[in-house]
Amino acid sequence: MGDFARHVLQQCGSIERYFMIDPWASLPDWNKPFNVDTQVFEDVYAEAMEKTAFASEKVVVLRGRTKEVIDAIPDE
Repeated sequence: MGDFARHVLQQCGSIERYFMIDPWASLPDWNKPFNVDTQVFEDVYAEAMEKTAFASEKVVVLRGRTKEVIDAIPDE
């Protein structure tokens, strides 16, 4: 995981701030194949952070559902 974010950050040098939004958690009302246990999500999260570490000064991680973290994103 984290491949898309890594690709975007590598290819778009003009990005000043990149928001990564995901709960990285098992959700009882999320009927998707990748709704796995907490430890697996912790590993997925660690992998995404490792793949984007080269751009850590640009990355803002918002861990939660979009509707839960949207207010942490400034307008514009």
